[in-house]
Amino acid sequence: MRTPARRRRLPLVAVILALVASTVGATQAHAAEPTDPPARPAGGAGSTSGWVVVRYPEQDHTPFPRDRGNSTGGLNWVDRSSKGVYWVALPGLSATSIVQITPMGSQPRRCTLGWRDWEAVPARVLVRCYTFADKKADSRFVVTFTGGSGEHAGPRRLAYYYVADPDGPNPEFQYSSAGGTITVRELANTRDHGVIPGVGTPKGAGTVQVTSHLGATCRVVSWSGAPDLVVRVQCRTATGTPIRDFHHVLFMRNVGPEGFGGGPSAYLLADRPTARSYKPAKATAWATNGKRATIKRLSKGVYRVTLPGMPTGGAALVTPYGSGKQECQVGSIRIGNKKPQQVVVRCFTVAGKPTDGAFTLAYTK
Repeated sequence: MRTPARRRRLPLVAVILALVASTVGATQAHAAEPTDPPARPAGGAGSTSGWVVVRYPEQDHTPFPRDRGNSTGGLNWVDRSSKGVYWVALPGLSATSIVQITPMGSQPRRCTLGWRDWEAVPARVLVRCYTFADKKADSRFVVTFTGGSGEHAGPRRLAYYYVADPDGPNPEFQYSSAGGTITVRELANTRDHGVIPGVGTPKGAGTVQVTSHLGATCRVVSWSGAPDLVVRVQCRTATGTPIRDFHHVLFMRNVGPEGFGGGPSAYLLADRPTARSYKPAKATAWATNGKRATIKRLSKGVYRVTLPGMPTGGAALVTPYGSGKQECQVGSIRIGNKKPQQVVVRCFTVAGKPTDGAFTLAYTK
């Protein structure tokens, strides 16, 4: 196992606040902004989950309540180890949680999972961010942790797996609420063909998020099949060349990134990249409040996703979709009192130029 980078010393105020939180269960290291909602643990029965939105990438910090959640009530924090390199800690989460990471901002960035250190207290993951020229760069980003336990019947399904090249899914980091064993094989064009037993439907209901675990960028090409769902994933180098790479895959159907018991959530597939405005297909779009999202193309490669009834703040994940080479990221997540929730998504070519592209999006708070 690699030795994690030594955590930098936090400011005295942050240390004092962290000690207070550990003894009395406090959830706030900064004074809340006037528009912040009360802090609420993420997840719930049958899930261990958490999320962090990093809006201040140049410094160590504990995010505001609007930008963090933890099903154990732990105090999440972010440690900037060096330029573009961060340790993100979410105390109390399951060692078998799956990780998803999405860059955020107007500049094209790649953020990948560098390492996961579950032996530390609290458990931490290493996030590395780069420019499209493959140089380390500070970046805003979103990271989520999702864990599951037990089998769940009905329309709600959650599954995830970690592909460790060349051995297929790591048995310690796979879960399906339908039971069974997830398998993965490599196709001739370097795509991974993952099979999740019992979670598929004839119309391909649900959504998929994918994150690279070393340095490539990964996309979901498609998912289909019933009752066994086939998920096709492809990873590429910074120049767009297909390669085999470690990656994490998260499948959700009628649940959000926090899994069972999570807070307000939504997901969708945006597969009409040149349409001026449209509502996503019902099979691949869902929200806890039953309201349908709207996707509006603002300009080439820039989309505004409106999520009616969803609270502001929270976390959003984006994964590029289809067989193209576009890369997509979160542009912004609405905060403050203005509603409804809107998430801006930006897609780029491998050279960092805006381009129209399809993507999947998942939101939770």
